[in-house]
Amino acid sequence: MDKLEAFRVFVQVGDAGSFTKGAQRSELPKSAVTQKIQRLEKDQGVKLLHSNPRRKGLTPEGEQLYAQVEPILAA
Repeated sequence: MDKLEAFRVFVQVGDAGSFTKGAQRSELPKSAVTQKIQRLEKDQGVKLLHSNPRRKGLTPEGEQLYAQVEPILAA
């Protein structure tokens, strides 16, 4: 798995608050975004997103990872 791409998708989903909007921003199918996030969660060994019917939110672990990778990706 291309970790840089997975981190980029994770940040897009975190910013957008949904897989659908994150997929649109990443220009990837929603299914690909879901798979990348699931693989990233497995690789990191933690749940990064929690969901309710309308919105995805970052777990505390997801917030920590977001804070680490977002500045790197923005640079």
